[in-house]
Amino acid sequence: MDAEAEAALAEDPGFPMGNALAAYLGLLTTEPADARGARERFARFRSGADVTALPPRERAHVHAVQALLDGDLLTCGTLLGRITEECPRDAPALIAGHQVDFLTGDARALRDRVGGALSAWGEDDRHYGHLLGMYAFGLEEAGHYDRSEEVGLRAVELNPRDVWGVHAVAPTYETQGRFGEGVRYLDDRLADWSTGTFFNARTWWHYSLYALEAGATSRVLDIYDSGDPPVGRAPASVAVRTARTARLPGARTGAGPAPGDGPAARRQAVTASRTVALARPPASHMVCSA
Repeated sequence: MDAEAEAALAEDPGFPMGNALAAYLGLLTTEPADARGARERFARFRSGADVTALPPRERAHVHAVQALLDGDLLTCGTLLGRITEECPRDAPALIAGHQVDFLTGDARALRDRVGGALSAWGEDDRHYGHLLGMYAFGLEEAGHYDRSEEVGLRAVELNPRDVWGVHAVAPTYETQGRFGEGVRYLDDRLADWSTGTFFNARTWWHYSLYALEAGATSRVLDIYDSGDPPVGRAPASVAVRTARTARLPGARTGAGPAPGDGPAARRQAVTASRTVALARPPASHMVCSA
């Protein structure tokens, strides 16, 4: 989508929706350099645009981006919601709104923003599978695990490399204790999600949790020990991040193993992390995570 936004702005630098899309993409990645670039580009657009003369939908997007630039995610999400109510097929409003709901931890909105717009879309729409992936994630975050699995699998069927959809299904298996199914689900799709995507490290983290909770510590260590991995291997720090997520006493805060760390020390950390993971409360008492 970055390429599409760049192409549109190369042809017409003053194109309002192209500038809004580029701003959403730059700001919602949460990468400082991207955010700075998005702020500078959008400021140039605003300086030469008469926002009051824009059509209502484009004007609403400009105001939503400005709210995001001002750090007011709630207002941005509200404005995007109004756009979706009026124009449920406005894909940028749905995508940006979904990310805002994710960043603000609004599980209900994650489910209902996309779910409420789905009836305006059909399976012949090229973005339909991506919408299903977003909807599956919202269902999972709201606790509808069976429905999330069903919708997410359909999303991945339509778009095998939709990593948001792949990731949406992963926690449904974990939350229900179906660790073996989760490993098989991700193994069957390794080439689609494990490298070259914005979510591969996060999905490897879920993979490591499956392995920990299933007792497959050797697999987690295999993942941890791989450095610049081929398809099917994780970045070297995934397993140690998993251990740190559990807030183990004495865990280091830097990246990678400490000087002198050996296999025995790493195995002890992984085993301790698994113990913590297995001691978590039932799903009905958990705060949903990504």
